Amino acid sequence: MNGFWRYAFVCALTAMALLFAMGDVVAAPVNPQVLHAFCHPAEGCTAEQDTFGFGAQGIVAGSDGAYYGTTAYSNTIHDENGNIDAGGSVYRADPTTHKVSVLYQFPEGYYPTSWLKVGSDGNLYGGYRHAVNANADWLSDGFFRLSLDGEFKIIFDETKVEGFACNAPVQDSLGNWVGTTSNYYGLRQGLDFIYKITPGGEFKILHTLAARQAFDCPNYEPVLAADGNVYGIIMEHALGNTGAIYRLAPDETFTVLYTFNDKTDGLPMTPLTVGPDGALYGLARPDSVDWKHMTMYRISLDGQFINLGDLAPDAGRFFTDLKMTLMPDGYFYGPYPGNGIFRLSNAGELTILYSSSGSQFGPQGISPLIRGFDNALYGTSFYGAKLVGGALFRYVPPPVQ
Repeated sequence: MNGFWRYAFVCALTAMALLFAMGDVVAAPVNPQVLHAFCHPAEGCTAEQDTFGFGAQGIVAGSDGAYYGTTAYSNTIHDENGNIDAGGSVYRADPTTHKVSVLYQFPEGYYPTSWLKVGSDGNLYGGYRHAVNANADWLSDGFFRLSLDGEFKIIFDETKVEGFACNAPVQDSLGNWVGTTSNYYGLRQGLDFIYKITPGGEFKILHTLAARQAFDCPNYEPVLAADGNVYGIIMEHALGNTGAIYRLAPDETFTVLYTFNDKTDGLPMTPLTVGPDGALYGLARPDSVDWKHMTMYRISLDGQFINLGDLAPDAGRFFTDLKMTLMPDGYFYGPYPGNGIFRLSNAGELTILYSSSGSQFGPQGISPLIRGFDNALYGTSFYGAKLVGGALFRYVPPPVQ
């Protein structure tokens, strides 16, 4: 073989090797990618799997670069009848290896709520319900702090204040946790209220709602906007299924920013989300139209309300009780009941990006999605047809066309 052909042969081999290597690099991964599957006792779990529990709930991006979430149930704690009961866990998922480890195991009789929050101090905060077993009457609601090295502390636990733990609060500009009670009967004799819990555990009622008003659970968590105020949703079921948007200032001044017109605006169905322009966005179901429809609205921080119009036929079945997540591309993302992921522009343009048709994530849904450190979406499923104990997954949205 002369020098020219020898050179051409070597170049061809090199090119083939590069193509194979590039193929390994650019091969599209499974999307969504299941990072961890939790084990249901019926599947025959290992001792390590038993420690995590099952029924994966919402997750957060921690201050240390890892992901944290809760499971609803334990695989090792049983009630008096031998049934699997409370004692779910708070777990940590390594962002690189995806290895999951238990940070804290709840004891018998304690049920972690579906949400976790990262405080300004870097610690995790969450809620729980305390009962004898899953089917027994409630004993108390609680609010806890958990350091990233596993130090657990109950901040507030109360037998008279029902319904405050199930809805996620938001940390205000002063470091207090502001949230709502949710249609229970307790301290205020059936009246819901907006409360705050200081970092030291002091509980205070900021605003008591009228008898006709109520919050849903676990739906309408408030948000903190760029102006330092907290904004949220009030439901007014007795007035023809309407609602209102409120503003709560750092000095605890409460203001109704906008009241929905049940004929033109409909009934608010999702929590508020801060949009790319700093305004607030949400979804509502027109009261005069059948339940399959859904509209999107925008409200500025000074109360200027705009109905952005009907999203799409059948959209209503997708968006009830769901939270939207703003991503760097300026679009909102979220799950729709069952097993899907949607993308929505701030002009109301809707795209269904993914649907597993029940084969993977199953009918009892996907949690609110979060923005990961790598700008992918992360979420969990409570259980599925294949992933019986629930799963932690990662989803990379396709480029916007």
